[in-house]
Amino acid sequence: MVSTARDQATWIRDLVAGDVIDAAHKQLMQNLTPLSSAYYSSAYAKAGIPAVQLGEGAGLASWNVPGVGTCLGHAGSIPGSNGIAAYCPDSKLSIVILNDIDPAGTSPGYPGLVELAPAALKALLD
Repeated sequence: MVSTARDQATWIRDLVAGDVIDAAHKQLMQNLTPLSSAYYSSAYAKAGIPAVQLGEGAGLASWNVPGVGTCLGHAGSIPGSNGIAAYCPDSKLSIVILNDIDPAGTSPGYPGLVELAPAALKALLD
């Protein structure tokens, strides 16, 4: 599969906020599983940093990004390549981060989301 950052931004916005899937399946994707919520809560506590990733549903993760709000999306990595596509309904912001950081990071969540999403939102509003 090949896509651009713009393609991914459009897709994640339409998946989260649009009508790509019916409401029941969207709910399944967005409802965080208790095990994932407990895992991320513990991982952030052990790392001694504020929790950003709240957990995962059936296909979508949820992040609380200060200054932006809750963002829903999906992240993944393979050696040498990492990516995240997130849509933040409160601010109507789609953000895609593609990088070659290896490893993706030693703290839970995703590198760059907390730093880049507020900056992107500010740039769009200015």
